[in-house]
Amino acid sequence: MFKKVKDKPYYTNNHSCFFLTVHLVLVTKYRKPVLQGKVRDYIFALIRETMEFENIIREMNG
Repeated sequence: MFKKVKDKPYYTNNHSCFFLTVHLVLVTKYRKPVLQGKVRDYIFALIRETMEFENIIREMNG
């Protein structure tokens, strides 16, 4: 379906070429701190562990 271009970071199909990346931002309404204390630490650790396992570049701040 999609072919990766040799020596390039993007993929192609019949009508396009693309390089998909994701920028995930989680924001609550009015920017109220929802995750606090041990729950926040647990969630951040879980996300970091998953990202490191998948070799995803990450930046997290809370």
